[in-house]
Formats: sequence, C-alpha cells, structure tokens
Amino acid sequence: MEALLSTAPDKNTITGPVILAGAGLGTGLLASAAWQLDHALGLTFL
Repeated sequence: MEALLSTAPDKNTITGPVILAGAGLGTGLLASAAWQLDHALGLTFL
C-alpha cells in the first residue's frame, strides 16, 4: 500500500528505443536468413 501512495518513479527514456532497436535488429536478421535460405535452396517463396 505504501508503494501505491508514494510518488511515481521517473520516466525511463532508454527502454523504448532499446526495445525498438532490438526488435528491428531481430526482424532484419530473420529476414536476411530467410533471403539467404531462399537463394541457397532455390526456393520460390520470396
């Protein structure tokens, strides 16, 4: 109850950009792997 009545913590301005960059990096890596597999195996998906 004490935590609910106290003041809110300061905003964290680092977390959002870090999560966005991580998601973008992960998506780029997966897309690159799919592209490489497509060309290596001669598939026609992409």
